[in-house]
Amino acid sequence: MKGNDKLKWVLFTLFPAAFFVFSQFSIGRDSFRHMEGRLFILNILVFEALAFLLLSICGNMKAALIAEMIPVQVLAVANSFIRMFRGSYIVPWDIIALQTAANVAGNYEYRMDRNALIGTVAFLIMFILILFLFPKGKILFPGKKRLLTGILSAAFILLLFFILPLDGTAKILKIHNSRFAVTEYYTGNGMLPGLMVKLSEVPVFVPGGYSREEEKERLENIEASGTLPETGEMPDIIVIMNEAFSDLSVDAPFKTNKDYMPFVRSLKGKENTVTGHAHVSILGGATPNSEFEFLTGYSMAFLPENSIPFQAFIKRKTDSLGWYFSSLGYQTFASHPFLSSGWDRTVAWPNLGFEETLFLEDFEELNPGGAKVRDYISDEAMYEALIKKIDEREDKEKPLFAFNVTMQNHSGYSKKYDNLEKEIEVEGVDESEGGHSQALINYLDLIVKSDRAFEKLISHYADTDRKTVILMYGDHQPDPGVAEPIYRLNGMDMNSLSPEDVMNDHIVPFVIWANYDIEEKEDVDISLNYLGNLLLKETGMPLTGYRTFLEGYAENYPIITAVGGRDLNGRLMDHKELVEDLTDLSAAQYYELFDKYDE
Repeated sequence: MKGNDKLKWVLFTLFPAAFFVFSQFSIGRDSFRHMEGRLFILNILVFEALAFLLLSICGNMKAALIAEMIPVQVLAVANSFIRMFRGSYIVPWDIIALQTAANVAGNYEYRMDRNALIGTVAFLIMFILILFLFPKGKILFPGKKRLLTGILSAAFILLLFFILPLDGTAKILKIHNSRFAVTEYYTGNGMLPGLMVKLSEVPVFVPGGYSREEEKERLENIEASGTLPETGEMPDIIVIMNEAFSDLSVDAPFKTNKDYMPFVRSLKGKENTVTGHAHVSILGGATPNSEFEFLTGYSMAFLPENSIPFQAFIKRKTDSLGWYFSSLGYQTFASHPFLSSGWDRTVAWPNLGFEETLFLEDFEELNPGGAKVRDYISDEAMYEALIKKIDEREDKEKPLFAFNVTMQNHSGYSKKYDNLEKEIEVEGVDESEGGHSQALINYLDLIVKSDRAFEKLISHYADTDRKTVILMYGDHQPDPGVAEPIYRLNGMDMNSLSPEDVMNDHIVPFVIWANYDIEEKEDVDISLNYLGNLLLKETGMPLTGYRTFLEGYAENYPIITAVGGRDLNGRLMDHKELVEDLTDLSAAQYYELFDKYDE
């Protein structure tokens, strides 16, 4: 081997290591914070194996290095944006959510942070060096050597894919896999190994010891609990899942010039009202997962992390409150004042039992010229259209179940808007700084508008003779960056939250209100998969066999989410411990979701 060739081989092995360092640096300022030496070495080996695999395919060094570096840096920069928008990194399920992401992409402010900018400049310099150092793109070791290189490199990568998620390997290499610290998948494991671990979580695994026949027999033998109200007594039920509606004071305390949700707070302790907090499985996005948990009673805790059931699993009839109320003679419809292409709702909602679905064009017809806040239909305009739809329906003899998802408060929040009135000031936060400070003020101003709109909705139905129940809850808290100034005021680092803090940022308020006599409750603390049961009990409706089975867990495990949960004594449980304790519930959910309607 000539001296010049030896130098090229040395350079060829050095470049992948540099790709790793600069791509990892690009994903964020804490990108190496949790990474131990052995994982640092593992990442270099992954990048080297990928380079040699590409070399065996391309046949020359220049093409192999370019084929590796461009996708890697694009992925790193994309991750830096995702981290900025939602506080986490890209996961495999994001691929099937591309259409939905495209629908709202224009509402975000895109700017490279310092790390992504430096990393990208470094990659451009390396790209020029590769063109200069490997000008001819010489074809290397054709034949058996090339084939052997490809086989060994591919085998190494595949081996890692299968062994990284294993408990034994995780302990030896100290793989980060806690759902309380999602960002550590990338900052602790490295971008590519972190993605490998996530890919391994995509399949839905059958619970250990599961038997379809046993689950069918068990669930069919559970009798429904409770009895129906007398004929003519069944109320209209309106559910509002309010986009990103939350009270960030549950994350950490802060002071404002005035209350940003005075009406919702005023309902605590009021007659015919239930108030409390719901624990959800998502943060900053993946809205349909909260729809899924509420409507079905199933929990994301037993499904692949970051999966979207509406897109992946709801492809046929699936039991939900939609089918339940239809079976009782209710009219049912679901609505959302945005594009119908989002999250496959046009397929999922009918499969969940909704006879009619309404989207953006329907709301524009119901309420022409309805006000927008930023670029979205306001809560107030949506409720005006909703009232018109409900009050002017043809068949008023039949009770109604209406499930509605708002859009007003959707992220992002960092731009300045002419049609969003500034009302809230936060002590110690200067809006003129832009970035997260601007986002926090905008977000709280949106919550003020949601609170007022909800008050108008309640006022309308308070004056009607027809029995009506309204449930309103938030689907998730906003992107984590919105709360960053609040964390900073309290000496907290949003990138290193404790498990308790992570559970707190998955809390949203809920209200059940009726214009007739129901039992009052306050400070109710449950997870979202139980909220449907609570609604049924408060309105005097019986629970189905599965919901009766689910209710048996509510006392001992009042909080069950994809992040973790709590037991009867309030003890915090991580996701793995929770799932191990709830094997019977996991098996029952698997049967209900995947096997119940199989021939």
